[in-house]
Amino acid sequence: MLTDGLIIEIRRSLRDERMRRRMSQADVAALMGCSRKRVSEFELGLASPSFEFVEGYAKLLGARLAYKAADGDHLDFVGT
Repeated sequence: MLTDGLIIEIRRSLRDERMRRRMSQADVAALMGCSRKRVSEFELGLASPSFEFVEGYAKLLGARLAYKAADGDHLDFVGT
């Protein structure tokens, strides 16, 4: 089960990678075919998008999400 902490980590990791690549939310939105508001709301935790949205965002940044549930929840954000 994804915990609130993991969801926050996913949002933060994607936002940080977007900023590292010097991309705006509008850039991401245009490439994903959605509104800048949707990207912003996701990054701020104001919306709960589909898994497909999150996966698409990660792929857009050349990354993938790897989740392993064991003794504790852990998320690996693997960039290029």
